[in-house]
Amino acid sequence: MFQDMNQLLQESMAPFKKMMEIQQEMLERITRQQIECTQQCIEATMAQAAALQKAENPQQFIEMQQDYTKRLEEALVAARDSNVQTVQQAQKAVQELTAASLGGK
Repeated sequence: MFQDMNQLLQESMAPFKKMMEIQQEMLERITRQQIECTQQCIEATMAQAAALQKAENPQQFIEMQQDYTKRLEEALVAARDSNVQTVQQAQKAVQELTAASLGGK
Protein backbone atom coordinates (compact mmCIF):
# COMPACT_ATOMS: atom_id res chain seq x y z
CA MET A 1 0.00 0.00 0.00
CA PHE A 2 2.79 2.39 0.90
CA GLN A 3 4.56 1.56 -2.35
CA ASP A 4 1.39 2.23 -4.33
CA MET A 5 0.94 5.60 -2.64
CA ASN A 6 4.60 6.45 -3.18
CA GLN A 7 4.35 5.52 -6.85
CA LEU A 8 1.17 7.58 -7.22
CA LEU A 9 2.90 10.54 -5.59
CA GLN A 10 5.92 10.17 -7.89
CA GLU A 11 3.68 10.01 -10.94
CA SER A 12 1.68 13.04 -9.89
CA MET A 13 4.86 15.00 -9.15
CA ALA A 14 6.51 14.13 -12.50
CA PRO A 15 5.06 17.14 -14.39
CA PHE A 16 6.12 19.47 -11.57
CA LYS A 17 9.65 18.03 -11.62
CA LYS A 18 9.78 18.45 -15.40
CA MET A 19 8.63 22.06 -15.08
CA MET A 20 11.39 22.70 -12.54
CA GLU A 21 13.93 21.21 -14.97
CA ILE A 22 12.66 23.48 -17.75
CA GLN A 23 12.95 26.53 -15.51
CA GLN A 24 16.42 25.53 -14.33
CA GLU A 25 17.61 25.10 -17.91
CA MET A 26 16.13 28.48 -18.86
CA LEU A 27 17.88 30.22 -15.97
CA GLU A 28 21.20 28.53 -16.81
CA ARG A 29 20.94 29.66 -20.43
CA ILE A 30 20.02 33.23 -19.49
CA THR A 31 22.88 33.35 -16.99
CA ARG A 32 25.36 32.19 -19.65
CA GLN A 33 23.98 34.73 -22.10
CA GLN A 34 24.24 37.54 -19.56
CA ILE A 35 27.81 36.59 -18.66
CA GLU A 36 28.78 36.60 -22.34
CA CYS A 37 27.11 39.97 -22.88
CA THR A 38 28.82 41.44 -19.83
CA GLN A 39 32.20 40.18 -21.02
CA GLN A 40 31.64 41.70 -24.45
CA CYS A 41 30.65 45.04 -22.92
CA ILE A 42 33.68 45.12 -20.64
CA GLU A 43 36.03 44.25 -23.51
CA ALA A 44 34.41 46.86 -25.76
CA THR A 45 34.69 49.50 -23.04
CA MET A 46 38.36 48.75 -22.47
CA ALA A 47 39.05 48.85 -26.20
CA GLN A 48 37.11 52.12 -26.50
CA ALA A 49 39.08 53.71 -23.66
CA ALA A 50 42.33 52.80 -25.39
CA ALA A 51 41.08 54.01 -28.77
CA LEU A 52 39.85 57.34 -27.42
CA GLN A 53 43.36 58.19 -26.29
CA LYS A 54 44.37 58.21 -29.95
CA ALA A 55 41.68 60.68 -30.99
CA GLU A 56 43.30 63.62 -32.73
CA ASN A 57 40.46 66.13 -32.45
CA PRO A 58 37.08 66.57 -30.77
CA GLN A 59 35.15 65.56 -33.89
CA GLN A 60 37.01 62.25 -34.12
CA PHE A 61 36.43 61.72 -30.41
CA ILE A 62 32.69 62.26 -30.83
CA GLU A 63 32.52 59.96 -33.86
CA MET A 64 34.38 57.25 -31.98
CA GLN A 65 31.97 57.58 -29.05
CA GLN A 66 28.95 57.44 -31.35
CA ASP A 67 30.30 54.32 -33.05
CA TYR A 68 31.00 52.72 -29.68
CA THR A 69 27.49 53.56 -28.45
CA LYS A 70 25.97 52.06 -31.59
CA ARG A 71 27.98 48.84 -31.23
CA LEU A 72 27.09 48.62 -27.56
CA GLU A 73 23.41 49.10 -28.33
CA GLU A 74 23.56 46.36 -30.97
CA ALA A 75 25.17 43.98 -28.47
CA LEU A 76 22.51 44.73 -25.86
CA VAL A 77 19.69 44.30 -28.36
CA ALA A 78 21.14 40.95 -29.43
CA ALA A 79 21.38 39.86 -25.79
CA ARG A 80 17.79 40.95 -25.20
CA ASP A 81 16.58 39.02 -28.24
CA SER A 82 18.45 35.93 -27.11
CA ASN A 83 16.98 36.19 -23.60
CA VAL A 84 13.46 36.67 -24.95
CA GLN A 85 13.86 33.65 -27.20
CA THR A 86 15.06 31.55 -24.25
CA VAL A 87 12.08 32.61 -22.13
CA GLN A 88 9.65 31.96 -24.99
CA GLN A 89 11.08 28.47 -25.51
CA ALA A 90 10.68 27.72 -21.80
CA GLN A 91 7.13 29.12 -21.84
CA LYS A 92 6.23 26.90 -24.79
CA ALA A 93 7.71 23.84 -23.08
CA VAL A 94 5.76 24.56 -19.87
CA GLN A 95 2.55 25.10 -21.84
CA GLU A 96 3.03 21.80 -23.67
CA LEU A 97 3.77 20.04 -20.39
CA THR A 98 0.66 21.56 -18.81
CA ALA A 99 -1.51 20.57 -21.75
CA ALA A 100 -0.16 17.03 -21.69
CA SER A 101 -0.61 16.75 -17.92
CA LEU A 102 -4.15 18.09 -17.92
CA GLY A 103 -5.12 16.37 -21.13
CA GLY A 104 -4.12 12.98 -19.76
CA LYS A 105 -6.66 13.20 -16.94
